[in-house]
Amino acid sequence: MGKKNTNHTGLNGNYNIGELSIFVIYDVESDKIRNKVFIACEDYGLKNIQYSTFFGSLSSNKYEELFLRLQKISGKENNNIILIPLCRADLRKVLVNGNKLSMHQTNFLDII
Repeated sequence: MGKKNTNHTGLNGNYNIGELSIFVIYDVESDKIRNKVFIACEDYGLKNIQYSTFFGSLSSNKYEELFLRLQKISGKENNNIILIPLCRADLRKVLVNGNKLSMHQTNFLDII
């Protein structure tokens, strides 16, 4: 029996059923730590969509791995780093107002 195909085409393109769409939102005072958070998010293929906000898709394992990496980076400092997973149904309900990601110019799901 062959390997089961987990790639599917949704309304807004291909996605892997095993992946989570996530927002990473952070409030970090230290430039050094903030830069490390930025680099970690980029290393995992997330896109910087606003100041201190990243978005993208990760497998469950990579999601947990990123959380542990960010936890290590943050250390015992007074930082806030939030990872928010969203299902596809909720992601389709995201409303965007602004020049950078206007729903009239860019479908939010297309930035993944």
